[in-house]
Amino acid sequence: MDLGIYTESADIYDDFELRGKGTSDITNQKIIDILEKNSVKTVLDMSCGTGAQAIALARHGFDVTASDLSREMIEITKTKSKGLAIQFNVGDMQYLDLGKFDAVISMFNSIGHLTKEQLFKTLVNAKKNLSKNGLLIFDIFNRDVMPLLPRHKFIDQAREESNQFLIRFTQFDFSRPEGILNTKQTLLIQKGIGKTKTINREYDLLTYKRKELKFMLGEAGYHNVHISDHGLADFADLENPLVNMLMHLVVAIKLD
Repeated sequence: MDLGIYTESADIYDDFELRGKGTSDITNQKIIDILEKNSVKTVLDMSCGTGAQAIALARHGFDVTASDLSREMIEITKTKSKGLAIQFNVGDMQYLDLGKFDAVISMFNSIGHLTKEQLFKTLVNAKKNLSKNGLLIFDIFNRDVMPLLPRHKFIDQAREESNQFLIRFTQFDFSRPEGILNTKQTLLIQKGIGKTKTINREYDLLTYKRKELKFMLGEAGYHNVHISDHGLADFADLENPLVNMLMHLVVAIKLD
């Protein structure tokens, strides 16, 4: 995984990816509902980023361990979570060995940055960190919908917050045979009438069909695999059927 896109922009991650909120209420409630239904008490967030899920779960009373490959992201999560009893770790989710948890989560398409081989290794490794009949929860882009995304450059954000102007241009290119979504972005940040800061970034995300995910999870030792549409509900138009199909939400149970 290329850390560069997150290391360089860790301090503005919440501004752009979380619309300045620092959390994601709809997604978090969906996860909380699943965890409570399965009597989960301990949770490992293996790609916590700036803590959108880890902090919300800790506030709700779960025993949370937050891990991320980016030390910069972890430091932001620590600052945002002062007063909460969260355990922190810097590490690669392919190799984490942090104990046994009732649930392991990875949200906001973090695993989409992995190759297929890395994803399979991560699924197997997540199982090692799960208690008997533990839950794995993650989300990832739905390959079947990718051809419908626009190919032109468009503005996906333009906001003003606390005398700071934020604009982001995005352009997608989808390779159907490999299922790779290439994303090019230009981020513009201006405070007051100060000089504009420009960040250009480009990254690839792997996308999957339901059938592929179910097969891979079965091979990795999971059963009762449930895949639903997440729809990026926190950040997009809930009435748009395309948006509602963009993201798979996957819940799988460790097979002992």
